[in-house]
Amino acid sequence: VVGGGGGGGGDRMLLLASDGVWDMLENEEAVDVAARASEDGRGDPGDACKHLCETARRAWEFKEGRVDDITAVLVFLPPPEPP
Repeated sequence: VVGGGGGGGGDRMLLLASDGVWDMLENEEAVDVAARASEDGRGDPGDACKHLCETARRAWEFKEGRVDDITAVLVFLPPPEPP
């Protein structure tokens, strides 16, 4: 998923994740969790991934009583160049 975060400048992050994330979180929810945890691209992408994976794990435990494999990679994209 390529998503927003960081105020109106278009797509600001690339989020790759296993089905363990996508089976429990909608695209927008996953991007929102990652954006908030990374302080809208100003924080640590590793910390944001950890928070996203923990969110998915809690959802698995609550909804299914078990946990699937959960993996995420987050890359912050540079702001777009002005025209």
